[in-house]
Amino acid sequence: MGKQQQTPSPSSSSDLELSNSFADFFIYKVVPIRDGLRDQNVVKGDSIAFLQADVEFTVTPLLSFKHTTNDEIRTIIQKAQNKFCELDPIPSNILKQCSDVVVPLISDIVNTSFDEKIVSSDFKQALVKN
Repeated sequence: MGKQQQTPSPSSSSDLELSNSFADFFIYKVVPIRDGLRDQNVVKGDSIAFLQADVEFTVTPLLSFKHTTNDEIRTIIQKAQNKFCELDPIPSNILKQCSDVVVPLISDIVNTSFDEKIVSSDFKQALVKN
C-alpha cells in the first residue's frame, strides 16, 4: 500500500541491442496510432490531411547554414549547465574557464562542418543509461 510499482527495464546483452529495442518499441507504438487516425479521417470523410507531417513541403528548402560567430559559440558555452557526460571530451566547467582559447577552434569546426555538410561520427554518439 502506498508504494508505487517500478516498471523493470528490458534486459539485453548489449547497449546496442537495448537502444534498438527502445527504438523498435517507439516505432511500433506510433504505427497503430497513425493508422487509427487515418482510419478515423477516412470514415468521417475529412478532407483535411490527417497529419500535418504528411502535408507536401512547398517552401524553399534549407540548402546552407549561416556561419556561426565566436560570440555565438561563447554565449552557448557560458549558458551551458555545469554537467558532465562520459562522452564529453572536456567537462563544461573547464570548457567555460578556457573558452577564450577554445571558442575560435570550436567555431572553425562548426563552420567547416556546415561548409562540407559533414558531421563527424564523434558527434553522432549517445550514451544510454538505465
